[in-house]
Amino acid sequence: MAELLGVLRGLQLAWHHGYRKVVCESDSLSVVQTLSTGKSVNLHSCAVLLTEIHCMLLEDWEVIFKHVLRDKNNEADTLEKLGLEKKWRLTTWNSPPTEHVQLGGLV
Repeated sequence: MAELLGVLRGLQLAWHHGYRKVVCESDSLSVVQTLSTGKSVNLHSCAVLLTEIHCMLLEDWEVIFKHVLRDKNNEADTLEKLGLEKKWRLTTWNSPPTEHVQLGGLV
């Protein structure tokens, strides 16, 4: 459920900022498969979140879902830990933060 909520909030943020070609990466294969198929989700335990995501996907934009291996998702984990440490509610960056750690391959 947390992964789906993160996808929904990320898509909302991308749409709000005018991005119309988005690649959404997740280390949850089941989330990527569920969102990529576009099949009916009425019986799914997270049907409300999935319905909201699918409604967003109907907008005029291109969204691609890609699965990434958990050990290749270090940057997202580092940002999550940094956000928890700082107790940020919502933070966006134009470039990765460098105050605590260098993110593998991004800095």
